[in-house]
Amino acid sequence: MNKQIVLGIIVGMMTSGTWTLAVSASGNKTLVAQNSEITNNSSSEALNKKKIKASKKAAAQKARVATKSSPKAMAPGATKPQGKQIAKYPTTPVTKPVTAKKLSTTAQNTQNSNAQGTTASPTTPPSVKSISAPSVISTPVSTAASSTKKSPFGFKYQSYNAMDLSTLEGDRHNGGLKDINGNPMLDGELRAWDRFNFSYSLSPNISVSIMPQLYHTWFGNRDRQQDSNLPGLQQPYSAYIGDTGLYFVDSKVASLAGGINMDFVQAYFLPTSEASQDAGQIGVTRTAVGFSRSFGPVDLKWTESLWYYFQQMQTSSLMKTSTGLPVQNLQYRVWSLLDIGLNVTKKFAVSLEAGFMNQMQYADDNPATARQAVLQDNIVLDPEVSYAFSDHFSLAIGIWELYDMRSQSTPSYTPLASSNGSEGYFQTTVKF
Repeated sequence: MNKQIVLGIIVGMMTSGTWTLAVSASGNKTLVAQNSEITNNSSSEALNKKKIKASKKAAAQKARVATKSSPKAMAPGATKPQGKQIAKYPTTPVTKPVTAKKLSTTAQNTQNSNAQGTTASPTTPPSVKSISAPSVISTPVSTAASSTKKSPFGFKYQSYNAMDLSTLEGDRHNGGLKDINGNPMLDGELRAWDRFNFSYSLSPNISVSIMPQLYHTWFGNRDRQQDSNLPGLQQPYSAYIGDTGLYFVDSKVASLAGGINMDFVQAYFLPTSEASQDAGQIGVTRTAVGFSRSFGPVDLKWTESLWYYFQQMQTSSLMKTSTGLPVQNLQYRVWSLLDIGLNVTKKFAVSLEAGFMNQMQYADDNPATARQAVLQDNIVLDPEVSYAFSDHFSLAIGIWELYDMRSQSTPSYTPLASSNGSEGYFQTTVKF
């Protein structure tokens, strides 16, 4: 009976497939177990890979569906179902780069610091020859400045502030004022000459303007006469009105051979000052032609200017204190000036204006005196340093000298000496 049981067990084991394991050697048992484990692991890894692959495929399908439903996720250049292209960035008009260009400097037009009412050209400061503004920075980006039209209206305010060089040097012998005993004394008042220029540009080179003028002192004596040599003027030296200028300016009439630029200025001054009205003046025309050329940092300019005085009478109604006779009115003035400017930097410059001014006074129309016409020859010198703090504000410091070669008592000429009647000045310029 036991044999039958054992035989049944053996037959059962052979039928279930466990016989191999039971009869195998001990070493073979381990190998079979390892193979079984590897087989099971491989099956698990294959299953996991299939699951991961299916998960990724589902995620990609979901992303594609989201992309089609959202315009923001579309790639540059993709199209909507309607076929309209979507731009990646906002579109802007393409403009050419703005070329960097150095603002050229010009010389003074001689009508500057003369206390008798001479006036500078509105296009240039009285003695600012080489003010350099920062160059324009070129950029390819479209800006408001490139699309916005510049206003044709302009404004320039110039304040020329001067004091006798003899006062600055402490030279009492050559002072401009006299004390009660008639001896020279220092003129310690700081006098100012303000010009208000309102302009309108007809083109980039042509403009018209009006320029009122005011003369005054800073905290000066209110009781001081406007001109001690010409009594009768009611407005005091501390504040009086000058003539009003009307200007037509063409900064580039022509470009000549060799890179020479030709400019033209025509002005007419209304007799709004008290001195001009008492002298019977109708007005003054000022015509100037300039020729300029730049050599790197050096600017050169030659200017010829004619001032012609239209008078109702040849002899003024004003009496000169020194002679007790009426003043002989001016007929004309001719200025011949050379300006040399050196632009040390874009903002700092040094310059020298030099030349001649010749003026003619009418002959005396009073039969009792019958004085002949008077011709005066003057030497002009104006050294200066200037600095442009910005495109709108600049400062200049210099010495203005108008030396009368025929009337001076000294036999020799010493440039920029206090005895020549020179004056030291500083001038501010504000423009928009």
